[in-house]
Amino acid sequence: MLVPRLVHKRLHPEGHRIVEVMTISGSQVFKLETYSLEFEGVIANSPPTPDAVLIKRGQEVSISPEPWSEYCRWHSGPLDRRDDPLHRIYCTQNARGYCRQHRRSPRFLYDECFSGGSRGLQACRALDEELKAEYAVYLAGFPSQGGLSVKVGVTRRFRLLDRISEQPHIAATVVAVLDSAYRARRLELEIYKRGLARQATRKSGILRGLRRLETIVTLASAAEKASTLAGTGWDGRLFSVSPPADLREPGRPPTGSRVVLHSYWGGLLGVLSSGRLLWFRATDLMHRSSLLL
Repeated sequence: MLVPRLVHKRLHPEGHRIVEVMTISGSQVFKLETYSLEFEGVIANSPPTPDAVLIKRGQEVSISPEPWSEYCRWHSGPLDRRDDPLHRIYCTQNARGYCRQHRRSPRFLYDECFSGGSRGLQACRALDEELKAEYAVYLAGFPSQGGLSVKVGVTRRFRLLDRISEQPHIAATVVAVLDSAYRARRLELEIYKRGLARQATRKSGILRGLRRLETIVTLASAAEKASTLAGTGWDGRLFSVSPPADLREPGRPPTGSRVVLHSYWGGLLGVLSSGRLLWFRATDLMHRSSLLL
């Protein structure tokens, strides 16, 4: 049994391209930094062993039949700097979210701060007492068939590109960098309450909107307004992680099947199953007894 913990990937700069978008009032031109994603595999551990192993791209595994057991999300990696995830120790306790031992850890406070709604602000204050770090408040333009197509989020500054690569997007930008989790979360909530951005992206219909570059116009307008809320000026920097050419609409993980790890982008894991390329949300497998070698 293996419990997947993290998609292991590397991001490489590709350069930039000029994007011209036609609008009712004329055309607008944007400079877009682009990055490529190198998928290396999935990091997992095998309870009761806490050590991490890498299931490499191209390696065959089986997706276990459900139901799956859930495991504590805590690991020994630092929150304030980049590390080698293969050297982390992962908790082996059964738990939904965090086990009792790690329920007040800085990692728990981080997750509670940025995913707990207004009640998470207490966790943000506690996190600031435990950790000094820089937080990037970002906006991401994502595929949408109608309605608001901009998402607001917060991540640690050093993980900005990684975080953007973990969600479907057309382009992204930073509106503020703050040295307080509490202030970053307050700004995120204010941007949401003002109607400038959503707090979640679409779970389906991804391919139908990926080429809709007019979303960049909406993103730039939202960024200018959001940076005003932050008391800063928007620097105009736009960037994106290029999607793979063989991306398909996501479905459910093919449980009970042998698969070969193939691709990753936007939070979606691509596997080969009986010669077919299938995509599904990587989080469907994470921290669960979902894989077998």
